[in-house]
Amino acid sequence: MKYFKFLLPVLMLGLSWRLSAQTDDFIIEQVADQVYAAIPKRSEKISATSTIIVHSRFLTVVEAQTDQTRAKALLRAIRERISALPIRYLILTHYHADHVMGTKAFLEENPGLTILAHPRTREAMALDSPTDEAWVVSWRNYLRSRIDEPAPTDSLKARQAGLRAYFRHLSDSPVVLPTLTVADSLTLHDVSADLQIRYLGEGHTTGDLVVFVPQARVLITGDLVHDFEPLFFKVSPDRWIGTLNRLEQIPFDHLVGGHGHPQRGKAVVGYWRSYIEEISGRVREGLRQGLSLEQIQTRSTPETLRSLLRHDYGRRIQQAREAAMTPTYIGPLALAVQSNIAAIYRIYRAQTLH
Repeated sequence: MKYFKFLLPVLMLGLSWRLSAQTDDFIIEQVADQVYAAIPKRSEKISATSTIIVHSRFLTVVEAQTDQTRAKALLRAIRERISALPIRYLILTHYHADHVMGTKAFLEENPGLTILAHPRTREAMALDSPTDEAWVVSWRNYLRSRIDEPAPTDSLKARQAGLRAYFRHLSDSPVVLPTLTVADSLTLHDVSADLQIRYLGEGHTTGDLVVFVPQARVLITGDLVHDFEPLFFKVSPDRWIGTLNRLEQIPFDHLVGGHGHPQRGKAVVGYWRSYIEEISGRVREGLRQGLSLEQIQTRSTPETLRSLLRHDYGRRIQQAREAAMTPTYIGPLALAVQSNIAAIYRIYRAQTLH
């Protein structure tokens, strides 16, 4: 018994950590020495995987989360389970809301924070920019439309309550612009963990940055590559393939994408490239034959795509989506493939018209 009073604080600390690990919003995975991934748990929020790099005297975080509430939960997880060092750099890989709208929470913790992004990302985030695509407004409008849908069951009512909270949190999160832009490359030197921030070309957006930690051989890719399927907006699939080829030349052993869990090795880059090549090839061939979008989609189901059948890749995507997202957003892989084909069809049609 005389030792119990000394053991009790240790036992309580362990209990506290386990409760925190069970109740907070993130799964923390150590990717390599000094590099951690914070994977959001399943919720009604679309959130990015953030990466935390522990340097000798400071931290770098990649991806700011989808709103201030989610970002504050990430900050708590970092402080409780990774490090108390100050966060000096916050890197935004691209401008989409799920990656940037939590930035103010980081700035409140450290007003001297340096926020890095590509110049095109900063331009897209500036609401008065001529290239603004109303990216925040459109996402808020989508959430509002889902909130207003009928909810006849308790599960749907609970889901809508989560969506209302997400809408409120997103509406309370202001756009904070990057303070430093990287158009080509920038290396931040540190005795324990350097950072190489690079622009390799267009892909998910026109301004995707990647971050390489050479000492740990970890590459952080944003939405250029991750656990789910690619999402196409205005960038040509052909340029995305070129970017993936350049990305693959970096000597990394671990990859942390913008969504889902870390990957070991380079296999996932090849899976993405094969899928993009196959569906873009089918769209090009369909346009050459004069087929409609619907005809191309009918001929290009997951069961007909070799890139999804090889290594059971299609099933892996579906499982990753279901593990990370609620039924509000998740659907069968067939719908995701149809959406990808429709986006590529619009891109190629626009190129033809011009």
